[in-house]
Formats: sequence, structure tokens, C-alpha cells
Amino acid sequence: MKRILFILLFIISCSQKYTDYTPFTVQLIYDQSHNNVWGLWDHGYCGYSHIAGILKQHGIPASVNLKKLDECISSLPSMEYSNAILMLSVAKYQRFDDREIDAVSNFVNTGGLLFVIAEHDNMYNSATFLNAVTQKMGITINSDAAGKDNDAFQSLDDLNNRAYSKKFKLKNVLHMLSASLLGTADSFEVLLRDDETDNIIAGGCRYGKGKMIVVGDSEMFWNGDGKVGIHAGDNNAFFKHCLEWLLEKHLAHTVQHAATVSCFDAENSYIAIDKSPSGVEYFINALTKLNPSLLHDDSINIIVIPMPNCGINNTKRNIIFIEPYQKLVPSTVWGKRLIALGAVNTKVYSILGDSNCEILPCLITDGDSNFFDVVISYNKKRFYFHRLAGIIKKGNGGVIAQIPSSLWGEVSHPGLEVLNDGIPLYQPNDYETAGFVYADKNLLVVGDADAIANQNRDTETFKEMLAMVTRWIKTGNIE
Repeated sequence: MKRILFILLFIISCSQKYTDYTPFTVQLIYDQSHNNVWGLWDHGYCGYSHIAGILKQHGIPASVNLKKLDECISSLPSMEYSNAILMLSVAKYQRFDDREIDAVSNFVNTGGLLFVIAEHDNMYNSATFLNAVTQKMGITINSDAAGKDNDAFQSLDDLNNRAYSKKFKLKNVLHMLSASLLGTADSFEVLLRDDETDNIIAGGCRYGKGKMIVVGDSEMFWNGDGKVGIHAGDNNAFFKHCLEWLLEKHLAHTVQHAATVSCFDAENSYIAIDKSPSGVEYFINALTKLNPSLLHDDSINIIVIPMPNCGINNTKRNIIFIEPYQKLVPSTVWGKRLIALGAVNTKVYSILGDSNCEILPCLITDGDSNFFDVVISYNKKRFYFHRLAGIIKKGNGGVIAQIPSSLWGEVSHPGLEVLNDGIPLYQPNDYETAGFVYADKNLLVVGDADAIANQNRDTETFKEMLAMVTRWIKTGNIE
């Protein structure tokens, strides 16, 4: 009888379906505080902005964390840990300190969900630093490479290795080279194996009340071009299954985003008016308090981090907050190959159309080792930006708030990277008219959306940006 009961329970558990996910009940926070190689809002070939778009489609608000992880986690009420996915990714030579490691461990143990993206061969020492977190929960990222390094490539297709997932019933997950994983017998669950070597390259485990999933390859989540990245093979389906496994919910429907303030373009913005770290609830509330007519103003259109296919409504006055996009790093094992195959997209911000400015495909820094605090002096004010995109003025129209040329000694571009690699593709005098803000009477572009994020609401830059936007709305200029 016991044997029959066990079999029946096993059959029921195998056939049980996840209930549908209720949109906007969970948020994802992508850690970008550790010199991370790939950015969540990065529109480039190697960026993760398409992942951000997938999350938005399913009603999972996405944010980037700019603070220490323990500060970020402490801002979340512990009762909400089970409604948050923390995503850690490849970082350059930046370890987690003891407080961060303890905070992440406690986050998962108390019910939080952890998604870790690693890389092969301990790239940038990322496996060493990530293992300080993952090993406590039962998974080790190896300093190796699972898959074939194909030197005789003719196209981007040749760079891929095929993998499969028994758990998710997928046979065509495409990765480049992946780190293999080891897990403890009682906590490790195989999610993906390499098709050639049968090495485990993605796994999941439970830890306390929470869950963790670790994927040994970051390129499979790139924006790519359909041959490499999130849209290649079964990669999109794999990413979705990973989220569903963490949530124990089925991502059934795409979500329509209704704007709560008429001037805010929710459909074309990655960011929403919510309380998440990257959300703009505080900024919009403060802006509409200063300008009450915005609540019902159809002439102003605000976009915060534009979606890839969005366009400017030329019949309105547009305010656009952008984020920098990068970069193929030639020092990586794949960088030079991808560059040679034309995997650099310098037109991702084509939304500006015939306007008098264009966005530089770069990340501007002031040479700081962490490159997260760019200081700009303007009108006797000092602006502190986390990451800054450059803007070039075309023609004679508009006003540009210039960036001191001294900052141009440290800049990342698609295809070539100055930081750490010492390849000065562009010199400061190449961009004498480069700026961090552009304004004419119908268009205002700000080179850092993080400046108005909820997590920066107590900064002077936040207040000055609020004043600048208000000035532009009322007068049509930023002076």
C-alpha cells in the first residue's frame, strides 16, 4: 500500500503545473555595483536590455542596484524577500565583502531568489568572487571551459555549442564556452548539460526558504543578433524556464503597461513609476507636484531608458533619460572574433531621428577604479553620475551641457575598450562638443537615467535634475 501511495504521489508531483504568475508581484534586481561587464540597460550586442524587455513583458519590474549589496537588501522588507529575484553577473576583479556575502546568504535563506550568471575560465576572477556566495548554498563554479573553442569559424553560428536541458525539455540551448559546475548531493539539481562532454553548466538548489540558480555562461543571455545570445536557439525559452523554476509560477501572459501619469510613456520606457530601485516614483511625484498640469498634459512625453524599437512622438515635447551602452571587449576570448564578424551595433539609439543630437555608443568615466562616480561641473553645480552616456550636437540647434575633455581619457566604445585594455580608440579632442545633457525647445536628453532613480532620491544630483527638467518644461531651455 505504501509503495502504491508513493507512486501516486510521484505521478501527481510530476504532472503538477505551476499556477500563473500575477504580474507586478515580483521584482528583479540586477547588481551593477561591482564593475559588471554586461549591463541590464545596455542596448549593445553584448548588453542585456532584451532580457529587461522580456521581464517587462511578463510584469516583472527590473532594476539595477548601484549600492553595496547589503545596503540594497536591507532596503527590502524581509517579508518581501520571496518576491524579489537578485541577479549577480560577471564582474571585473571586484570581490563581494563579508557583509555583502552574509546579506545575500541571509536573503536566500529567508526566502529570497538568487539568479547567478557566471563565465568560463574564471574570467576577470568572477568565478572566485561569485563562489564566495554560491558555495555557501551548495554550488561551485569551476575555472574551466565546457564546450568546443572553434578556431576555424566562418560565421557567428560556429561560435555556439549546443546544450540540452532534461528538466526543461529543451534540446537546442546555445552557449559559447561555459564554466562547468559542481554541486552538493543533497542540494544540487541538474538543469543543463553540455551536449558533448555532458558537463553540468547550469544548476539550481534550495537553500533555507529560498532558491538559487547558477548558469555558467553569460553570452547566451546577450542581446546578440539571433545567432548568438538570448534569441538564439532555445535560449529565450531557457531563460523563461529559469525564472519559472525560481518563482514556481508560470509566465503565461504578456502585460500591457498603463501609464498612471499621462506625460509618462510607460510602453516605451524600461523603467516604471514604482518603488523599485530604478523606478521613478519619487521623481515623477516631485515633478508633478512642481508642475501639476503634467498629470493631464498630453504635450509632454517622458521616456526613461527607451525600448529598442520605440520612436519619438514629434508632435510632442520629449524628455528622454538614457543609459550608456557598450561594448565588445577585445581582451576576452571572443571579443576580437565578434568584432571581426561585425557584431558591433552603433545605431541602437536611432530613436532620435532627425533631431540635432546623437548618442555616443560609450560609457564615460573619470578614471576612478570603479568608474561609477563621474563628476561634472555645470552652472556652479556639481553633478555626480553613476554611469554616463555622451551626447554630440549636430548642426547649430539646441544647447549642450559639455563634459570636460579630461574625462575623455577613460571611455568605453563598442568594439574597443580603453578601461583595463589600454586601447585609446578616441582622444579627447575627437569630441569637443560632447555633453551630458542636450536641450532644444522640443527635446531634452539626459545622459544618465540612474540620476533620477528612487535609490538616488536623496542626492543633490537628483534635486538638480528635478530643477533642470522643471526649468525646461516652463521655459524651453536649461540655462
